[in-house]
Amino acid sequence: MRNVQVFSGVLLLVFGSFAVQGAGGGPEKRDLAGGGHYVLVLPSGYDAAKKYDLIVALHGAGDTAENFARFWTGHAGKRGSILAVPEASSQMGPGFTWNGNDIDRIVATVGDVAKSFSADPRRVLLTGHSAGCAMGFMVLEAKADHFTCFGGTAHGLTPRHAMDKLKEAAKTTAIYYSVGTKDPNYAIYESTVKQLTEAKFFLKSEAPEIGHTIVPEQVEHMLAHFDAACDQAGAEKLAAAKKLLEGKHWAQAETALAEAGVGFGAAAQEAKTLLDSLQKDLQAKFEAAKSQTGPEAVAALKAFAKEFAGTKSAQEAEALAAQVASDPKTVDALRDRKQQARNEEAVKALADAGALEKAGKLPLALDAYRRIAREYADTPVKTPAEAAAARMEKDPKVNEAQAKAEAERLFKRAENYQRNSANEMAKKIYLEIADKFPGTEAAREAKERAGKL
Repeated sequence: MRNVQVFSGVLLLVFGSFAVQGAGGGPEKRDLAGGGHYVLVLPSGYDAAKKYDLIVALHGAGDTAENFARFWTGHAGKRGSILAVPEASSQMGPGFTWNGNDIDRIVATVGDVAKSFSADPRRVLLTGHSAGCAMGFMVLEAKADHFTCFGGTAHGLTPRHAMDKLKEAAKTTAIYYSVGTKDPNYAIYESTVKQLTEAKFFLKSEAPEIGHTIVPEQVEHMLAHFDAACDQAGAEKLAAAKKLLEGKHWAQAETALAEAGVGFGAAAQEAKTLLDSLQKDLQAKFEAAKSQTGPEAVAALKAFAKEFAGTKSAQEAEALAAQVASDPKTVDALRDRKQQARNEEAVKALADAGALEKAGKLPLALDAYRRIAREYADTPVKTPAEAAAARMEKDPKVNEAQAKAEAERLFKRAENYQRNSANEMAKKIYLEIADKFPGTEAAREAKERAGKL
C-alpha cells in the first residue's frame, strides 16, 4: 500500500467540534477493529427493517471527522440517508490528513456500517472534499466495487494516481467532480475532467464561481448524480418486479418493488408508486372481505389469503379467518377497536396542534390543522381542524409569522454562502429577500447587506 500523505488546504467550512452522543441521540463515535474511528449519524426515525442509502464523507487536510460531519448531517438527514465520516490517521495542525494506508480504514467503515445497520450495499456514495477528494480517487483505484458513486470537490487527479486502475473503476462507479474557478486547485480541474472522460466514467463535472469550499448546490448536484447512477441498476430491478406483477406473483412482486423503491431516482419513484398502488388494492380487498359476517367472512378471508398468498395482507387475513371461525363477532370488534384507536390518535394530534398555536408557533400550527383535516377526515376531529385552519388563515399574525420564518430561512442560507466566500450567491439571495418582503425590516437589512457585497 502506498504510504503517501495527501495535502491540500484546510476545509473552509469549519463549524467547531461537537459532543459525540450515543446511538439514537445524534452523532455516534464508533471505533474500528483495525484502528481509528468514524462518526455515524443515523436518519431520523431510523428503522432497522428498512434499507437506507449510505454516504461516506472524507474530510479535508487539517480537519476532523466531527467537524466534517456537521456539514454533511443536514444533507444526509434531509434525504433520510445514513452518514459515516471516517477520520484520517496522519496528524496535521488541529486535525488530520490522509495517507495511502487509510484506504483500509475507509473500507472498514463501510463494512462496519453494513454489518451493524441497514445500509443498502447497492447505494453507497463516497464523497471527499479537498484532500478527501484526492484520497477518494485513491480509494477508487483499490476498492471501487464498494461504491456506487464518488463525489469529489476542491481537488483532482495528480501524477500519484494510477489511471489504469481508475479505468477499471469506471465499470462499477459513477463520478461527480467539481472545483471552484477561484480555487487554487482549479489548475488541475480541466486535466482531471479530461482523464475521467477518457476513462469512460459516468461523469458529471462543473466549475462554479467559488473558492476552496463546497456549497449546497454542489451537494444537490452530487446527490442527483448519485441517484442517477443508482437508477441505472434500479431500472433493471423495476423491470423484474413488473414481470412478477404481470404474472400475479404478488408476494414476490411486493418484495421486489420494495427493493427497487430504495432511493430517489425515476425507477425508484415508479417502484414506490406501484408498491403503494398494490398495497392499497390489497388493503381494499382485505377490508371488503372483513366487511362480511359469520361464515361468509371466514370464506372471504380464506379466499383472499389464498389468492394473495405470501403478502403481509394475506398473512393477516389468514390469522383473522381463524379468529372469526372461533368467534363470529371478531370482525366487528376489531373494526370498532381500530376506529376508536384512530379517533384517539386524531384527538391527540388536534391537541398537539393547539399546543403549537398556544406556544406562538403559528405556521407550524396552521400546517398541523390542515394535515389533521386531511388525514383524519373519517374522524370527529375533521370539522374542528378545518375550522381552526380557516380561522388561522384569516389571522394577519399568521401571515406575518410565515413571512418572518421564510425570511429567516433565506438569511441563514445567504449567511452560509458568505462564510464560504460565495459572495455573489449570497448577494443574490439578499436581493431576493428584499424583493419578496418589500417595506419590511427584513428587506431593509437585506438591501444593506447586499450593498456591502
